[in-house]
Amino acid sequence: MCLSQSDERTEKLLKFMREEIRSTKLPWVSWSKLLKNTNLILGETRMPIAGLWNVLEPITFTLAPKEKKPKAKNPRVYEYKMGHAWVYIPAKMIELYAESKEL
Repeated sequence: MCLSQSDERTEKLLKFMREEIRSTKLPWVSWSKLLKNTNLILGETRMPIAGLWNVLEPITFTLAPKEKKPKAKNPRVYEYKMGHAWVYIPAKMIELYAESKEL
């Protein structure tokens, strides 16, 4: 099955987040960390902020402040404002955490 360019970028972003979470032992990845690694995630781009948000926006649900109209129907990433920084949490991590608490 051939992935579209946006699907490939989404998978690269999620893979980067998974590796970053594994190495830092934090359950999230900050916006600044994503922005610093945009070239690694998206390849060479002239507008890194726009390129990164273009990948994140359709798969992200904002937890705080609450979105009026969610754009992502089945979010793969959750966005949360922690102090002055935005952090991004993969949905898979939340699902795994919830499953472990149910046992």
